[in-house]
Amino acid sequence: MRYVVIFVALLTLSACTPRPFQPPSVCETSDSIILERIPDVKALSQGLLTIQLAALETVEGYTADDAGAVLDQVEIFIDSAGTYASLVSYITNKLEIANGLAGAMVFILGDEINQLALTTPITPCDKALIKAHIARERLLLTLYK
Repeated sequence: MRYVVIFVALLTLSACTPRPFQPPSVCETSDSIILERIPDVKALSQGLLTIQLAALETVEGYTADDAGAVLDQVEIFIDSAGTYASLVSYITNKLEIANGLAGAMVFILGDEINQLALTTPITPCDKALIKAHIARERLLLTLYK
């Protein structure tokens, strides 16, 4: 069963691969630190989805409900976060807690996240980009419910 779920999840994740990345429409009228500083946003998003998939498959006791609860909290925080630095700090803290509960370094932040640790306000475009990624994470989680 585990291999069937992995195969279906990989098909789901790669279903959008042939299409070029299209930023949310709000990005037409809003600047984006994410698009400016991260060369391949789509690849980063797919990488994060793959990590989530691996965690769901390999970390004992880590469930789709756990992941969904964290996504809910992150989404609420995004709406209230003032700066990129506060968001990076919040996400880093959440991942450290998740790694502690898992008993292993499952979620590792790359250098990309450090490029976003700015004290400038989060733009509407970047909030939309993050929320679009969260929506993809939620789609992945439906395979585990």
